[in-house]
Amino acid sequence: MKHTNKVLWGLLLALGLGLFLPGSIFAKAEDRPLYLGLSMGTDSKGNYESFVLSWVEPEAVKASLNQGKDVRYQVDVKESGGTWFSEGGQELISGSLKDLGGQSLSLGQKDLEALGPIDVYRRGYSFRVRYLIDGVALPFSNEIRVGARTSYDNASLWFYEELEKANKNAFIPGKIQSDMKADISREEFTEVIVRVYERAEGLHLVAGSSSYEDTKNPSVQIATDLGLVEGVGGGRFLPEKAISREEMAIIFSRLVQKLEVKAPEDKGFLFKDHEQIAPWALDHVYYIQDYGIILGDDKGNFLPKDKASREEAVVLGQRLYELVEK
Repeated sequence: MKHTNKVLWGLLLALGLGLFLPGSIFAKAEDRPLYLGLSMGTDSKGNYESFVLSWVEPEAVKASLNQGKDVRYQVDVKESGGTWFSEGGQELISGSLKDLGGQSLSLGQKDLEALGPIDVYRRGYSFRVRYLIDGVALPFSNEIRVGARTSYDNASLWFYEELEKANKNAFIPGKIQSDMKADISREEFTEVIVRVYERAEGLHLVAGSSSYEDTKNPSVQIATDLGLVEGVGGGRFLPEKAISREEMAIIFSRLVQKLEVKAPEDKGFLFKDHEQIAPWALDHVYYIQDYGIILGDDKGNFLPKDKASREEAVVLGQRLYELVEK
């Protein structure tokens, strides 16, 4: 489900004067930096040492540059739980948009001295950007965040935004929050997928009598009744056993079909380690790859036999939920 925020109007604050400009000047959505993105810069040892911001200039701002107007960017920053520089009386990080020349903006320790040493593993950071045209401050862009969160621990930086969305959707069970990089067990996995299914369908399901002797977890039984998972025989489920990436793909494939997600128009690519995928998992792997739910590594491998991590399972669940919501 897509939601569009419409900015109807806004009075702009004159920089340094603290006075409101006349109501004839309106704040438009197209005056904001578009598609704000964030990556991390590292030193020679691989330690994170800088934040790299990128965005797209809207046509209105490009026109102002072409007209010879003085166009500057301003970066507002805050630490998780803290106050924005702009609200706390701190000077914003600023520069000439013309001099930036469409390149990414790298912010290091010197730029963020007021926040202390950069530490994305223990602290969270938020950024937003706006323009200053001939001294008039325009609205800020969307906020983008990176770094540690208090609700879950030991998560990969590149999964941050998707995990944050998943966390808001309650897709991260309490028992897995202490270590998101750990292998996810079969039982833990059922808790994630049942949460995704319930939210997507707007339901709260109640488990029937357990089919298994080695677990009474209601999510295991619900997932079994939905046809998403099955036992290993002899009344056992092996709840503590880790799950492989190809096994995870099979379950997500069943979930996609259960939720009747609209088929994608484009097809994916062939993984470089295609021949290592088990025959019984092959169709399922490429089925959810077509949907963009599961991806390979930076070398184009799927790594089917690797154990799935908790964060991978949660992120894939979030991606599937977003497909349902479209």
